[in-house]
Amino acid sequence: MGDLYRRLFQSAVQGDWDGVVNLCEQEHYAFNVQITRSEDTIFHLAAYNKLEEIFERLLILLARGPHDLTRSSLELANMNKDTALHIAASVGSVRMCTSIIDTAKSTELLSCRNKDGETPLFSAVLHGHKDVFLYLHSICGPEDGYDYCSREDGENILHCAITEEYYDLSLVVLRLYGGLVNLANKDGMTPLHLLASKPSAFKSGCDLGWFENYMYHSFVSTDDKRELIRKADHEENLERPQVTDGAFCQKCARKEADIENPERPQQGGDSSPNGVQGHQSQFPPNYRTCSFSFVELVSKAVQYIFGYSEIKKKVRVMRVRHTWSILILEEMLQYTTMYLYKPGSDLLENDLKLLENEVNKKKPHKKVSGEPSTHSHDWIKVVKEKVQSPNPEVEDEMTMQVHNIMNFLVTSAKTAKSATPKSATPILMAVENGITEMVEKILERYPVAMYDKNEKNKNMVLLAVEHKQPRVFEHLLSLKKKEKGTIKDSIFCEVDNNGNSALHLAANKADFIWPVPGAASQMQWDIKWYEYIKKSIQPMSLPLRNKDGNTPEEVFTKTHEKLVKKGGEWLTSTSNACSVVAGLFVTATFTLSTTVPDGVNEDKHKQASKMFAGSSFVSFCTSLIAVVMFLAILTSGYRERDFRWTLLAKLLVGLTAFYVSIASTLVSFSTGHFFVFANQLNSAASSLYVVICLLLITLFAFAQLPLYFHLLWATLKKVPQPKYRLIPRWPYGKD
Repeated sequence: MGDLYRRLFQSAVQGDWDGVVNLCEQEHYAFNVQITRSEDTIFHLAAYNKLEEIFERLLILLARGPHDLTRSSLELANMNKDTALHIAASVGSVRMCTSIIDTAKSTELLSCRNKDGETPLFSAVLHGHKDVFLYLHSICGPEDGYDYCSREDGENILHCAITEEYYDLSLVVLRLYGGLVNLANKDGMTPLHLLASKPSAFKSGCDLGWFENYMYHSFVSTDDKRELIRKADHEENLERPQVTDGAFCQKCARKEADIENPERPQQGGDSSPNGVQGHQSQFPPNYRTCSFSFVELVSKAVQYIFGYSEIKKKVRVMRVRHTWSILILEEMLQYTTMYLYKPGSDLLENDLKLLENEVNKKKPHKKVSGEPSTHSHDWIKVVKEKVQSPNPEVEDEMTMQVHNIMNFLVTSAKTAKSATPKSATPILMAVENGITEMVEKILERYPVAMYDKNEKNKNMVLLAVEHKQPRVFEHLLSLKKKEKGTIKDSIFCEVDNNGNSALHLAANKADFIWPVPGAASQMQWDIKWYEYIKKSIQPMSLPLRNKDGNTPEEVFTKTHEKLVKKGGEWLTSTSNACSVVAGLFVTATFTLSTTVPDGVNEDKHKQASKMFAGSSFVSFCTSLIAVVMFLAILTSGYRERDFRWTLLAKLLVGLTAFYVSIASTLVSFSTGHFFVFANQLNSAASSLYVVICLLLITLFAFAQLPLYFHLLWATLKKVPQPKYRLIPRWPYGKD
């Protein structure tokens, strides 16, 4: 036995699988030998390496022996309790799974669970193998399929498909096992909760620049949603919905097609052999091809330099992902029963365990499902009497009606128990994460969701305000302003357990960093958010003080003390640095503006002398304005209300004047040198200085203008946005 063990191990490790087959042919009990430290058999190793032909040869040899040996060999598990079918499903081999089921001549292997309580069906979904999942589903059938869809921690295959973002597989699972939408894991999370925790799966949760946003909307999804569902039902490949390029990209594609087929005639016109309409071409036959190839080459070079291809690919993948997410969301909402009354929700823990054990007496790992009977008005009492009856015949002859009632009892009790304040409802999670699409879809289908509250008694309006989600809040406001009034006014006037209204929550400091640079801008956007909520909601209908006796203004002051201090320090350091440099410019430009360069001939250099005098004067005045603005910031008291507009406006005026002073000083310096070297450089002097000035201004723009534009945008923006990108991303975490 020891010798066989060593030979099997060496042959398998060295990849000599023909030798493994020969050993198994000589010693039939070699199929039951565990040859690795993790207790893998040769079937496990062959499945790990996806050696389908070798696997089938081994199964043929195994089938020649006794049936008991065949069954025990295939049921043999490794240290992780994985059978060969688990491994075959996890690597995505339908061929090996089919061979195992056919050789075993039984479906009991589908019920085997590993250490994590996962069945082969579960493993297939966990690793994203849709074809294996569909095959195993066809073997177990829809009735028994629910038994194999969950593991011990409450996770089901729909949880896994959404967590791992197998959106095409999620759609297939939904169409086959819609009831899984209502089952929660040990953390109280249903699949709909998981989708609500993925803001990046929706457009409202993505950070797109203006160019990316334009490109996003230029892509057109050509697959209708019903068509995608039809493909799922027919088990077709659903890797991704077809997305075509927009009008801009289609135009480029047609141009490339014309290049590849220059002789293709145009519609509605005559064509010549050379592809020129209406008259004989006077150019070589390949003239159009060469010219357009050069244009295409230049175009592709520009796209490569600016990263257009990568951006296009990224945006296309994002658009596809969002299309799938919306489709899966709509499908989930068709199956969810979270707003229906669940008769088993008041079941005691002991009763739940008793009934579940009774239902699962023969199959301890069975996960129940089903619907209640129409005559089950007193069904809890009926089922408990059946379970506790001393007559054993009653237990053996329970009707299917009672069995379905018990199934629904356990399932609904589990769902009701898991949907406790341990976790918020999906719409509340969507509000917290700013997923406007999910909020819109849920309210459209279940208007009663507007009354959902979490364990702190906060509804979706309070959560949208607390988590600074302006798009969700604006959507809720728009629903309130509709004629029918989807959202009631009272929803905006509620308070949480601590008596905090929407204004109190808006006054709290944001628990994240706004996408603006500097602590002063952070403070400014917190003020803007508070003022925006105050204008949107009628303050007269809100309580003035919370349970701690604080007004919204007092809450704002207390929670922003540190931020006011940081904002003042940031403005002080920025103003100090800029004022020193601006002071040097004042000194230099004052002398420069009152000095006439040598060699100035008023007749010959009339225009240049005017440019020199004008730029010197502008440089002096703007640098003086910059110094005054920076000194005004340094001498201000950094009061809380000053961060709303005054301080940042002074900083922007100072920076604008400072940048203009730098540019005008550069022009003044260049014109001054022009007078010195004009005779030596002759006509090349003007062009040379223009090029040098443009180069320096460009370098300065790349170095300084991002901060300037971010400050300008932050000051002019009326409603703060937690996600936006005007220009390349700013390192927000650094003040």
